[in-house]
Amino acid sequence: MIGKLIIENNRTTLKTNSDVSFVSISIPKDKQNKVNDIFDGFGFVWVEFTVDDDVLNVKSVYDEHFGTSKESVYNATDRYDNNEYPVGGFIPGFSTQRCVDCKTFYSGDKKSTQCELCAYNL
Repeated sequence: MIGKLIIENNRTTLKTNSDVSFVSISIPKDKQNKVNDIFDGFGFVWVEFTVDDDVLNVKSVYDEHFGTSKESVYNATDRYDNNEYPVGGFIPGFSTQRCVDCKTFYSGDKKSTQCELCAYNL
């Protein structure tokens, strides 16, 4: 399952499409630094997880461009699963670009002109 880890009331909380109950969060050591870096920069982290014996086990961590802080888990996963690239003016890549629509910076191919969210919302 996919969810968004956020800090809410000084606790790490998981937002998902379904009600998931867990007692603690287990993040593997090899993913801990990436989780911390994304939390520090953005205040949320998109993760793939399983729940075993009331423990949330993080299996993989998505980069900060998977979805936005205000985007619901359903919208982000639906967009991610259904996109075939290129979408609109977005092409995945590693160059820093400025979106012609929303003017935010994003990582994409040097030929892309839009961030993924703007390209998807056309």
